[in-house]
Amino acid sequence: MENLSEKEINNKPENSSTLHEEPKANAPALENDGKKTKTNDVMAKNEDAEVSKKKQKKKRRRIVILILLAILIAVILNAVFAVRNLFESIHAPVDTIDLRDVEDQFVLGEDPFSLLIIGNDRYGDGRLRERYHPGEGYLEVYDDEFPGSADVVMLVTVNPTENTTYVLSIPREVRLNIFGYDVEDRLTSAYFWGGPSTLINTVQQFLNIPIDFYIELEMLGFMSLIDAIGGISLYNDHLEFEQWGYDFPLGELELTGSQAMGYVRMRREDPDDDLGRQLRQRDVIGALVNELISPTAVTHHQEIFGIVATYVTTDLRFSEMVSVAADYNAALSNIVNLYLTGSYRSIDGWRYIVISASERNQISNRLREHLELDAVELEEEEVELDDED
Repeated sequence: MENLSEKEINNKPENSSTLHEEPKANAPALENDGKKTKTNDVMAKNEDAEVSKKKQKKKRRRIVILILLAILIAVILNAVFAVRNLFESIHAPVDTIDLRDVEDQFVLGEDPFSLLIIGNDRYGDGRLRERYHPGEGYLEVYDDEFPGSADVVMLVTVNPTENTTYVLSIPREVRLNIFGYDVEDRLTSAYFWGGPSTLINTVQQFLNIPIDFYIELEMLGFMSLIDAIGGISLYNDHLEFEQWGYDFPLGELELTGSQAMGYVRMRREDPDDDLGRQLRQRDVIGALVNELISPTAVTHHQEIFGIVATYVTTDLRFSEMVSVAADYNAALSNIVNLYLTGSYRSIDGWRYIVISASERNQISNRLREHLELDAVELEEEEVELDDED
């Protein structure tokens, strides 16, 4: 080996060995940085994918919610249109006198109003039945040829200010003047003489109360509604009796449509006579209404709609019914029962209930006050009694 001179040794760069070894020293660091960069890229991609998945999940959830909401809206609209169509099909205006003066006209949704509930005893099944014919007594006629008579008559007044509803059951055998026919007869026969319009006008004339709306239900529909909802439950605290082959003991009763009709029809064996019948009618109607507004009734809505369309008529329009349900809900939940009391009399060989003028005045003015109308004075009706009375 050739020996280096001192000069050459002195001229050799001090860091020459270090400079040549630097790349080897930094190689692992660069390698690690590359791995870190790749790892960060992978993590960033994973995070982006996760965010994308979450966004897609939220988007799918929103779509599902929108679809469900659209279905719900469609169901609600379908139900609304079904109810609207139902009320249009049963809407039947009647020609009646208007007892409200100009200053007494009411605004539905704000003011008190009145309603007459009519239960028509025409079954419409074509069977031969014994029917009462005005002036001729009881005759055998085919039911589908019989115009019917009013088996149930209830006058209802609703006051949204007092949040009360008055319900007056008018006995079917009350003797009064039949409007438009100049004849004295039972209230139940007013329907026979001229249908719902004659009955409404007769009640208005008898009590001097304006009737703003009416609802009529045929008794066959009454039974069908009870059967459609699976029957009704009520508590019999009146008396134990038998009717139409059915036994009605005291206590809790489960009734079918036919049994419920037998329960309300019995009258002769009741010591309270027609008043006892009215009490039982209210119990059955109350039990039926409770079932119809219960959530379980929804499962029978098609059958219920069919029965209503067949057996119910009213002059209430759909919008008016909505207003009654929405604006008078509190008042309809607070019911006060009223009664007309009279005495049985035999007139021309027929049995009637005679109501005194003082009794009519008392009930009339109480209802008029509830309707926020001025008091009136009704005249005494002359009644000729048979010799035995």
